[in-house]
Amino acid sequence: MLTGTKRQRNDDAQDATSRHLKSIIERQTAEIQKFKCEKEIVENAYKELSATSEKAQNENKVLKKVLVIKQARQDQFVAELENARRYKEQADQLITALRQHIHAQQSHPNTGMGFNSGPPNIF
Repeated sequence: MLTGTKRQRNDDAQDATSRHLKSIIERQTAEIQKFKCEKEIVENAYKELSATSEKAQNENKVLKKVLVIKQARQDQFVAELENARRYKEQADQLITALRQHIHAQQSHPNTGMGFNSGPPNIF
């Protein structure tokens, strides 16, 4: 009967080892599934971020073009404004000169364009 007990202990040890190995395999299988899910989540997040990044880069390119156009228009406006300022200065100077000329004519009525304002001088 000793050999039967030894065999049963040996079978029990093998069963225990087998159960232990099965539990290890089950845990590893669960971990593998968990890692696969995590990998899928990371890949999906990467795809979303990649698409978002590409969209943002395209928007930045468009915005840079818009900014260049806006700057060119602003530069043109500034140049036109400067030209208008110079034109106004010239007009103001001309108006001032004309006023001085008119004032001078009004102060000296006999010197106006070769005509006398009085009666003709006949001898």
